[in-house]
Amino acid sequence: MEEGTCDASTGSEKKEDSPTPPRKSWLELKSVVCELRRQLSSLSSSVPGSIAFRTLDSNCSGVPTTRVYFLATPPGFWESTLLYVDITPEGCVPLNPNGRLQWHPLIEGSFHSVSIGNLISGSGCQSGGSGSTTARGGGAKEGGSDGRTGATRWSREEQLQWERRRVATWGIASYELHPQSGLVVFPSAGSLFQCRDLGLTDKPGPLFPTEFDQVIQGVCHEAMLNPEICPWDPDMVAFVSESDIWVTHLPTVSTVRMTHSYRGCGRSLADDPLSSGIPSYVTQEEFSRYQGFWWQPESYDGTYRILYEEVDESSVNICHFPTFSFADSGANDVEEFRFPRAGTPNAKWTLKMVEFHHGPRRIWELKHSLAELFPWAEYLVRAGWLPGGLGVWVQLLDRRQQRLEVVIIPLSCFTHLCPEVPALSPLAGQKVTSPNCDDNQFGAGGPGLAKAELAAGGILAPVPQVVHVQHSSTWVNVCDLLYFFEGSGEKLGHAPSHIGKVGRTQCFIIASEESGFRHLYLVKVILATESRAELNYGRFHHVRHIIPESNGSKGPLSPSSNPGDIEEDEESLKRPSQGPCEIWVPNGIGLDYRNTEEEADKEDSMNGSHVGEERGCHIWPLTMGEWEVVGGGSAGCGGGGGSDRGGGGGMRKPPLWVDEARGLVYFVGLRESALECHLYAVSIHHPGHVRLLSQLGHSHSAEFNKDCSLVAVVFSSIHRPPACQLFRVSHVGDTPSVEGFMLTSLGFLLEPSAPVSEELCPDLYAHRISSGDTLHAMVFKPHSFRPGKRYPTVLYVYGGPEVQLVSNVFKGMRSLRMHMLAALGYCVVVIDSRGSQHRGVQFESHLRCRMGTVELSDQVEVLQWLSSRLGFINPERIAIHGWSYGGYLSLLALVHHSDVFKVAVAGAPVTSWHLYDTGYTERYMDLPTLNPDGYKEGSVLSHAHMFPEEANRLLVIHGLMDENVHFVHTSELIGALVRAGKPYQLQIYPNERHSLRHLDASKHYEMTLLSFLENHL
Repeated sequence: MEEGTCDASTGSEKKEDSPTPPRKSWLELKSVVCELRRQLSSLSSSVPGSIAFRTLDSNCSGVPTTRVYFLATPPGFWESTLLYVDITPEGCVPLNPNGRLQWHPLIEGSFHSVSIGNLISGSGCQSGGSGSTTARGGGAKEGGSDGRTGATRWSREEQLQWERRRVATWGIASYELHPQSGLVVFPSAGSLFQCRDLGLTDKPGPLFPTEFDQVIQGVCHEAMLNPEICPWDPDMVAFVSESDIWVTHLPTVSTVRMTHSYRGCGRSLADDPLSSGIPSYVTQEEFSRYQGFWWQPESYDGTYRILYEEVDESSVNICHFPTFSFADSGANDVEEFRFPRAGTPNAKWTLKMVEFHHGPRRIWELKHSLAELFPWAEYLVRAGWLPGGLGVWVQLLDRRQQRLEVVIIPLSCFTHLCPEVPALSPLAGQKVTSPNCDDNQFGAGGPGLAKAELAAGGILAPVPQVVHVQHSSTWVNVCDLLYFFEGSGEKLGHAPSHIGKVGRTQCFIIASEESGFRHLYLVKVILATESRAELNYGRFHHVRHIIPESNGSKGPLSPSSNPGDIEEDEESLKRPSQGPCEIWVPNGIGLDYRNTEEEADKEDSMNGSHVGEERGCHIWPLTMGEWEVVGGGSAGCGGGGGSDRGGGGGMRKPPLWVDEARGLVYFVGLRESALECHLYAVSIHHPGHVRLLSQLGHSHSAEFNKDCSLVAVVFSSIHRPPACQLFRVSHVGDTPSVEGFMLTSLGFLLEPSAPVSEELCPDLYAHRISSGDTLHAMVFKPHSFRPGKRYPTVLYVYGGPEVQLVSNVFKGMRSLRMHMLAALGYCVVVIDSRGSQHRGVQFESHLRCRMGTVELSDQVEVLQWLSSRLGFINPERIAIHGWSYGGYLSLLALVHHSDVFKVAVAGAPVTSWHLYDTGYTERYMDLPTLNPDGYKEGSVLSHAHMFPEEANRLLVIHGLMDENVHFVHTSELIGALVRAGKPYQLQIYPNERHSLRHLDASKHYEMTLLSFLENHL
């Protein structure tokens, strides 16, 4: 694609306006919408998603087999279900000459998560596909329909999770697989289902899942969400219900409520602010963390441990919304939600741990909470266990989102026993041979922790340790790119000579944008141990925060401690008492990411900052340059479904795969083009040497198996629908190099199809604007396009952060409305202005503290350039339409650029940033007290008097139950317009949230949009 590319048919001759077709009646529009949905259903394809791998025991031939599981909708079905293909070392037998592998159903075809009668809602025509809109982004996100019908079997909790995760599929949307046992657990219709795949048996065939409701005999009365199988014992499954964590022991059908944060019993939301195991609204919506508990990956003593987050929302505002969904069921006509608006208090959180085996379960917390240790930390954005299960890690973010720290917390820090409601373990009364952990003096780690830590290289000091820090003058983009190596990373190389003297180190790969673009870094840190020998090397600087207190027998860990004072005898193997409230930080934390390790060493010696000291932290950049490593999700990368927030509701995995044995790192990035995601590899032993693995001209997403010997790649382009291909990764020799392997095709999970009709494919353009930045755009020509004619045009806008609309990815059913407009004779233009995703920190931060005041100038400049270069855009008949942030900009376009846009259609628009949530708004606009002018200037309400006086230029669309961009945004706007005496049209959908999920509402919205444009554009 060349900058300034324009259509070859344009010229200097005078253009004629396209003939205006006769206006259609409402009934005719209804038929048109149904017919267009039927015709455009060819754009829908069931792309395999949530791909997982499992190695099966050898069959009778002794040949190992890999089973590849995935979610897809088989031909002739309307629900997504769980399928698989089997791969032997020789490959598979393709289904057809195109190389399609044989799909096998894991789930019995008669299993449906909802009644098929709920699919059609009296509309007179089927959706012909998912019908969802374009990619939905972060914060004030783009909404629209996904073709759902609002089946009443789905609980309110599940509906809200659909919204947070951007789920856009019927049927099974996610699943948990235990690779060793074959146990599969998935949520559906408010319940959980399980089945066990026995692998290569004599009686292969689909399985019919067992519902948990039948297993646990009605113990839980509310929806069961977020199931997690215990990694080392598949008989144990944890889930969240009634705002607490429950565990089911499948063999004995024993289910126990492990936490009692939520009291229930008819209490109001105001009187019941606690929950366990489920993140707050802001954490889910704005930081894409949906899980609030984590199983210990392996147990050294047979005890079960679950790390979890307890959330206290007592300080968070309660919002009330009317509901009309179940008017005949006697349900409440008002919904209550906790929603922190910008500048108001957020939810508070506490990290706890529940452990059990037999007898009573115990709940432990840190002797000194993270709120004490890190008083600046507002958000717990990520958490998990270290490999081996001897400690946990957390990522903490401050309120202004400019400081992100990774902290390792040894298991020995959980020493405070919480007074909790008595409860037995699911194994109560069972005969066990594992160690008894009745002695509370050992805390959460039990008596075996010290010996397990000695075996790992040394007993960790019972203090949290900061191992990584990121700072930003704008904001830190939280992502999923974090990988901890097992053990001390002895095989990785890059070990400075002095590190060999220390028993405990931790290696991990993390992403940072401190260079201006998101890149990967290898970090190796020394962990503070009880032996304290390393403290004499000066590798740590002391605490940031101390609360003096009596310390028992051992003094505080300080640089002056004498290693000879402590002997690791039988006495020292007992749990050490946690000393003062301390945080330890290795020297070297906070190095300049733009420097290499050698440059950092030189800088240290020049400025004397570490004279006489050895750094306890070393960082090596693995990738570098003016391009970005993709941080999560799959939007814009291959067309494999799901938005750039949450991955479409499937199993969320970081897009980072590490072959530890060979030191190879696989990732997805945009080195070749900002419009194409590609698969790359880099060697830990040769940083900076990045190898391209995917084919140019397409965008890609990928999923590897655990040892990185197999990979599934989804790819598509503007002209070709998505395909999914399986590859084997074959290595040549033992050299750990990115050139020492090759990818061999094993066939397709979804074979490539022929290019679609040109009229369905937008053209891509690039234009350097007056600021010197290059912006990208795409244009859908009218299907009735004729050279020499000018056409009414719709600028489809999002314009906010965290979203990229223009990319070399197939524009299928997620672009349904764009295709509809083009089919009816409209030209559709989409532009990614400054502030959009995947272009680096400077490009994205263009809108910091001034949202709503800078985006439209970019949009208008590129639109006018396209109009002059292409020649077929009618500048007198241009509409603007968007949803959420796009609806917000649509309103402001009519305020500030009424001479450019004849009409505006604003869907679920933000109208005042004071009304939106803390996490999103404060990230981009700062706190209201620190940026009052920005909040005022960026508010549509401040400019209500500037809307046009002419009627029929503004249409506002909003769902009355919108729990994201609340309807109060629209009601405040309408009030301001009425006071200013300005005309408007309003379309309300009483049963809809931020996304229009009922099929009839989706089609009504499409008819309303088309009618408004036909009559007034």
